[in-house]
Amino acid sequence: SNLIALEFPTLAGDGWRVEDVRITTPVGPRNGLVLTVIRYGGRLVFNFNYKSSAATRADAEALSREFATILGEL
Repeated sequence: SNLIALEFPTLAGDGWRVEDVRITTPVGPRNGLVLTVIRYGGRLVFNFNYKSSAATRADAEALSREFATILGEL
């Protein structure tokens, strides 16, 4: 599984502040879709990566919506 929880310090400076950090895997996923999870700004950020030869962007977006629905029910 590519499910990891990394904690990043808040990045900010004079007049700016990073609110979201997204990480993509450095190589194409071995499976059709993988999920990466990071902690940033006191929130969990979920990122789906897909291998275009195995899944489509629409597949990844559908999985993301289903995932969000299930999390909302918890």
